[in-house]
Amino acid sequence: MSDWLTRFHTAARRIDAAPLPPPEMSDAVFEALVEGRIGEIDDLETMTPLDEEISFAGTRPPLAQRPLMALALAMLAQALPEASDLARMLRPGAITLMACRPAGLAPELARLVQALIATEHPGVPLALTCAATPPGTGTASTSEAKPPEAIRSFWKGVLAGGDMPHLLILGGESQLPRRIARLLPPLLHVGPPDRAAVAAVLDLAVTGTARACATGAAARTRGARSARGGNGPRAAGDAPSAAVPAPVPASDLPSDAALRGLEAEAWHLALRAPDPAAWTAELRRLAASAPARGNATLTLDDLSLEDGPVRDAAARLIADMAGWRAGRVAWSEMTRSLLIHGAPGTGKTWLARAIAGSAGLPLIAASLGDWQAAGHLGDLLREMRATFARARTAAPCVLFLDELDAAGSRSSDDRHASTYRAQVIAGLLEQLGGVLGHEGVLVLAATNDPGAIDPALRRPGRLDRTLALRLPGRAGLQAILTRQLGCALPPEALDDLSRRAIGHSPAEIDAALREARSLARAAGRGITAADIAGALGLGPEAPGLMRRIAVHEAGHAVAFHRLRQAGVLAGRITAARIGATGGVVAMEEQAGNPTRVGLEARITCRLAGRAAEALVLGAPGTGAGGDAGSDLALATGLALQLELSWGLGGGLTWHANPMARLAADPHLRDRVEAHLQRGHGRATVLLKESRPLLDALASRLEAERVIEGDPFEDPVTAVAITAGEASRADGENPSTAPTARTRTASDGETPPAAGSAGSAGSAPPPPGPGTGGSPDV
Repeated sequence: MSDWLTRFHTAARRIDAAPLPPPEMSDAVFEALVEGRIGEIDDLETMTPLDEEISFAGTRPPLAQRPLMALALAMLAQALPEASDLARMLRPGAITLMACRPAGLAPELARLVQALIATEHPGVPLALTCAATPPGTGTASTSEAKPPEAIRSFWKGVLAGGDMPHLLILGGESQLPRRIARLLPPLLHVGPPDRAAVAAVLDLAVTGTARACATGAAARTRGARSARGGNGPRAAGDAPSAAVPAPVPASDLPSDAALRGLEAEAWHLALRAPDPAAWTAELRRLAASAPARGNATLTLDDLSLEDGPVRDAAARLIADMAGWRAGRVAWSEMTRSLLIHGAPGTGKTWLARAIAGSAGLPLIAASLGDWQAAGHLGDLLREMRATFARARTAAPCVLFLDELDAAGSRSSDDRHASTYRAQVIAGLLEQLGGVLGHEGVLVLAATNDPGAIDPALRRPGRLDRTLALRLPGRAGLQAILTRQLGCALPPEALDDLSRRAIGHSPAEIDAALREARSLARAAGRGITAADIAGALGLGPEAPGLMRRIAVHEAGHAVAFHRLRQAGVLAGRITAARIGATGGVVAMEEQAGNPTRVGLEARITCRLAGRAAEALVLGAPGTGAGGDAGSDLALATGLALQLELSWGLGGGLTWHANPMARLAADPHLRDRVEAHLQRGHGRATVLLKESRPLLDALASRLEAERVIEGDPFEDPVTAVAITAGEASRADGENPSTAPTARTRTASDGETPPAAGSAGSAGSAPPPPGPGTGGSPDV
């Protein structure tokens, strides 16, 4: 059970077990009290005298029967998952600000906070002010106009001094005037409710009803036995226990995005229904009838993002932001900026929106193109400064800088407009330095080409981490199709489509689904798998294509595995994928300084795909060549760097432009070719020795298309691999046993371009520090 759920159930039990308070005041008197208007109430004399003897036994229903207050407790527990969080709010002189969403639930949150304090900290004073926005009126202006009466009363109380702790519950953060907000602690955002919060309320209602049913049945049984004059075992004919309602599955609830879009009135209507099943049905009806919102909140749960470094980093960033708001995490201890890179269409902008939505923060988006549209250099810099100033004013918020590579790099070989680029980059450096020191501003940047960004922008302290957002694998594609198609296609059709669509981006999938739906509407029928396959260009696969790509990628993986066993390379494979557009073997590896042995091993891995094709299929295909991200290009680059950059070849002279030197120097071409031929030969020998491994892995890849995790550690493949290794003759120079190594995750690089069957990569030799390089082979 998560921390906040533990807190939710513990607090609910304490509230129910607490002794009943004195006579409860009317709603009008309560609201006047928390809003600082108690002097306006004329009927205080009509209230029941506190010293009048009245029995209150059984007059307060349990929390399970007060779903709005239970919902407020779930929202508060998500925002403050530790009991110590509430204790900090009650310290002498403490000032706490909460922004409740939707605004109309703020009074219920105030009641809940009072009940919780009375239960866990009886007698501790707290000046509580609730400034709820009236339903249907929206949020107040952020101008410097006269604030609402409740906020003025709260502000007077704070300025009056003393050690009384103060709590202000707002219906919307924009209710607080900026001149006051600048002087107060950051807002703690409570709500809006999501699936997890509603599921907790449903569970509490069901278990609470079960206890009530059991208690009532027991009482009735005791009464019946007493009437018969006995207390023995239940006799035949005794009434059985009352029926306990079945729990409502969380999957029956609307999505998080739909629940977050409901207004307070909808929650009041839904939760006045008689039981949890009726609440669920009403929530579905209200969510379906809610008007579509173009700016509906997007969360991580709404993205079909596979588990991995990107999702993990985003989730931790969101959790750290919640901890900072609650006062548990210092701003200086947080990662405050990320650079997200990946191929076009992988969802970098959607990820930024989802992080902002999950954290409950406004998103301020800008790009160099937006700034440039204002005019010349002076106009661009003015718009840039205005964007960063808007982020500081809106804090806490997410500032998203799209297509950051458009700013260029001062080290670029293109000297055209170099002075202009230098001034733009200097402006960005200045503004980033200022905004990252301002508490509450998270900076996310996106690019298709991280290498084109100036190194000063990429360094930690400006952009703390760099993460690669990769094309989705089979599980990610199936999640996208399932989320968008629902039950329109059977599961086996979705499974086949996700297998065949590997290599396509989420943007391509979205566009293909729109085209497929259009085709289906024009034909007057429902959408079919053939419509989607046609829109994606997934025609009949060329005979033997998947077999060739599978053999190619298996060659990369097996070569890396054997060299890792021999202690020449370190790291691990995290996935192997193939599709109609090519394949990839992704790795996590260490960074450091390579030796010549390590560089030659990396060349061997780069060329192992081509060697596998020649060994298994009789001749290589074009999959190893092509663009600058292909196997041959990367292996050539490694050989050139070995000769001209690292001084590990025939001389110590360093050359700034190895590729230009390669074109002009035939002797250098001969040396590079020799490196490549030796690497290809070593790869062929390794794969011949490991032919059973190669065949087993290629067959599995051809059948499944995607293997998540290291295939040499996966039980499914391990059986075939173990049998294959055992079949090798003792005289074939088997590899040494795997050496101990430290596995350090790398953020990685963009996968090979479409059409490439993969690129070979490796990791460093254990004797010295590891070497960097592409984790995709």
